[in-house]
Amino acid sequence: MANKMNFLRFISEKLNFLACPACNIGNGHGINDLCDDCRKKLLFFSDLCCKNCGGELDGVLGCCSKCLKEGERPFIEAASIFAYREFGKEIILKYKSKGAVSFSRIFGRMAVKRITENYPHWDFDIIVPVPLHWTRKFTRTYNQSELPAKFMSRELAKPCVPDALKRIKRTKNQKFLSGKERHKNLRNAFKANRKYVENKKILLIDDVFTTGATLSCAAEELLNGGAEYVYVLSFARA
Repeated sequence: MANKMNFLRFISEKLNFLACPACNIGNGHGINDLCDDCRKKLLFFSDLCCKNCGGELDGVLGCCSKCLKEGERPFIEAASIFAYREFGKEIILKYKSKGAVSFSRIFGRMAVKRITENYPHWDFDIIVPVPLHWTRKFTRTYNQSELPAKFMSRELAKPCVPDALKRIKRTKNQKFLSGKERHKNLRNAFKANRKYVENKKILLIDDVFTTGATLSCAAEELLNGGAEYVYVLSFARA
């Protein structure tokens, strides 16, 4: 079976059946991955990054200036993969707004690589995607954090448990809100299921880290539900 799959991938790559989903032209390496040209457009973070958000450092401290303004976080450490700028922003929006679900495997694959290469010390029991309110999920038809989390679950051999955290309040769009307004908007928005999170070490997954309000509120609720501690990973840092 493995040889058959490798052969099909070889044929797909040579004939470009599964093109790069970002440009629809470049070679997707037989798995609908980003082509080399598109990958070069992303600003990937190094292993020297802010522990509070996973983004680039802009000073001598271990915390970036953005996170210094936001204050203490409820999670242990955060990781991000690439900057939410230009091409990075373009592919995230394409994934979220235009139904390009093939990006879920790309982001999931990137996340696995980021964790195994740069955060091997992370010790977690389960993977929990930040949930959408059911009305938003109904409109979009999928949760943009859950699909990559399920791919990560298979690759890392850790259970993905979407039911560990529910979004029980439909909140305003965070896009045009300040940091304080975001925290207020998310107050009591999440509810943890103690059956799944009690005494568990959790990896919390979201698509974009902006102020960290969503991840902080979600992590706080997981801790209130009995979680031992929480790590967070976002695909992009704004």
